[in-house]
Amino acid sequence: MTIAVPLWLLLAGLALGLGGVGAYVVRERGRVLPPPEALRRPAPASGPSAGRGVPDLRQSAPAAPGVAAPSPPVAPEACSSDAAAFFQRIYESATVGIFRTSVDGERVLLANEAAATMFGYASVAEFLERCRPAEAYAEPGQREALLEALAARGRVEDFEIFVTRPDGSRKALALTASLNSEDGYLEGAMLDVTARRRAERELRDSHLFLQTVMDTIPNPLFYKDGRGQFRHVNSAFEQFLGHGRREVIGRGPAELMPPEVAADWMERSEALLTNGGGMHRFDTWLRTRNGSRRDVVIQEGLVADSAGKHLGLVGVITDVTDLKRIEADLREAWATYRNIFDNAVDGIFTTTAEGRIVRANAAMARILGYDSPEELTRAVTDLAGQVYATPGKRMEVLARMQEEGVLHGHEVEVLRRDGSRVWLACSLRAIRGEDGALLRIEGVASDVSERRREVAELAERALTDPLTGLPNRVAFEREFERMLAQARRSGQTVGVLFMDLDGFKPVNDTYGHQTGDELLRVLGGRLRERLRVSDMASRIGGDEFGVLLWNVSGPQTMECIAGEIIETLNIPVDLDACRCEVGVSVGGSLFPAHGDTPRELTSRADQAMYRVKQRGRNHFRLAGDDDAEARPPAADAAQGRGLPAAGVGRPGCPLAAPAPASAPAMAPVPEQPPEGASSSASQAASEPGAVPDPAPKPGPDSGPAPNRGPAPEPNDEGLGETEFGGFRLEPIE
Repeated sequence: MTIAVPLWLLLAGLALGLGGVGAYVVRERGRVLPPPEALRRPAPASGPSAGRGVPDLRQSAPAAPGVAAPSPPVAPEACSSDAAAFFQRIYESATVGIFRTSVDGERVLLANEAAATMFGYASVAEFLERCRPAEAYAEPGQREALLEALAARGRVEDFEIFVTRPDGSRKALALTASLNSEDGYLEGAMLDVTARRRAERELRDSHLFLQTVMDTIPNPLFYKDGRGQFRHVNSAFEQFLGHGRREVIGRGPAELMPPEVAADWMERSEALLTNGGGMHRFDTWLRTRNGSRRDVVIQEGLVADSAGKHLGLVGVITDVTDLKRIEADLREAWATYRNIFDNAVDGIFTTTAEGRIVRANAAMARILGYDSPEELTRAVTDLAGQVYATPGKRMEVLARMQEEGVLHGHEVEVLRRDGSRVWLACSLRAIRGEDGALLRIEGVASDVSERRREVAELAERALTDPLTGLPNRVAFEREFERMLAQARRSGQTVGVLFMDLDGFKPVNDTYGHQTGDELLRVLGGRLRERLRVSDMASRIGGDEFGVLLWNVSGPQTMECIAGEIIETLNIPVDLDACRCEVGVSVGGSLFPAHGDTPRELTSRADQAMYRVKQRGRNHFRLAGDDDAEARPPAADAAQGRGLPAAGVGRPGCPLAAPAPASAPAMAPVPEQPPEGASSSASQAASEPGAVPDPAPKPGPDSGPAPNRGPAPEPNDEGLGETEFGGFRLEPIE
């Protein structure tokens, strides 16, 4: 632009000097003004220009007020009319606006078509007529700045102004002008740079937008030119490396980074620029602004122009220090988990919702009897049918997992590979999909079979008399409550016998407690063998015993059973220290005839027993027989021991059987009864002096079958009843 404007001024001057003034119209308030001195040149009267409407400039026009009178024309050597027409056409078709205005900015003295168009006028005449240059400036102070520059230097180049056109639009114009202060005007040429300024502004806006976008990206970004120097970086780049943008721009990696890192980076970048390939990625490290070392990944890509020429590289730096640390921690955690999984004592497993084992550790395989986890996962495809001892339990567990999602300490009985059964305590957790559906179940299982056995043994010990092996007082009271509850439901009767040995204290005092204990063991064994499985014998304490009889038919049956017990316990016992002969006083009561609670029934039986003690001992009394004398069995007066004669006084006893006249002494029983010591009725009947098991009538609801105890209560824990000592021990809740 700085070259073009003076050229057009020169061309315009030549055209004016040669008399080509066809497009010049100089007016002041409606009258024609003389052109400037440079334009006052004689023109030929005839020639090619004649008749073309070119004004004759040989006549002088009166000077306008405030404008110096023109000098008389000087007749230079005339040029040809063709040259004048040529320059005239150039002037008229020029894209550069040529103008002359008064210094005060009130008038446009001279202009070409391009100048009028730039100012928004349809013609030169309209431009000269209507435009006041001083009012055309769009921004205040621009005209004053232009005049100051002209006054100081006499000439300006590329002086940019903004003008407002009649339609309100704005134009950016670049002026090259000079001041003629003597004649009171300024003149020059102007270019319309509106489009260029708009493009520059859009470019600046785009650059600002791009820089803003880059600055909002948290990873360091950069652009390097073909020489490997940084040309653009974002804020993250500055903050990461600790160098300001001004320090970075124009410098390469070698000036900003450790030598070994910079050399490797530049070598890789050079190879990418030379060989192409689009993009590369490599791991390295950098020093941050605080001096710490950070592991990074640098990714660079080629930037090319429309012709495919490689201009540079754009890239991003990713800090992977924390990621690598997390990966290392995860690897360590996985190794720890794997070690725990593989070597855990408890079984760890994962199953599908359908019941297939998909993952298990060695302990789980060992618990279920398989050689390896792989063999277990291959073999077990249906937990309900292959593992659960009760298939329905699998559905219960699945339902609870669907509802609760977590299950702790759930105990279940399972089948091992060889068919044996074990108890497992499982803690389970549900794994759900995005839709909430149950996908998998993860769990930990431990074998609690031994613990359950220990619990059962402890429960048995807690309810067993350690001396005789009979149930103790606690077990007696529990069983009494259970029997009464079932009797109420089924309409059956329950009998209670409360007994105390006669003559036991002299044995203890004479032969010592060890002999007394041995005697109690033998008598406890005899008592247990004389009862049905459905009945229960218990050592209440000391030399006192209690008996619970299920579904006895009435007082006669109670009397027969008591007689058999008295007869059995009266048989002499041969011990190491001596031969012992003792008797037994027995009191009894019946439910519901004599009471409704264990306390009441026991109290009535105890009172009856003490009345026996008061009235001769070694016989039986039933509660409610207060007015009758105690009924001792027929005694052998010659012996003087009060032993009952065989079968005497018990005709038609449904539970009694004649005992031999002289039964041999029974061997002592061990402290803990052997497994299965409780005999059935048929076993008891096969032994000498055994009492045959009666066949009581079943109750209306759910009475026990003959020779069996009361039906056990439902057991949700899955721990079966333990039979010992002639009764069934329920599990401890």
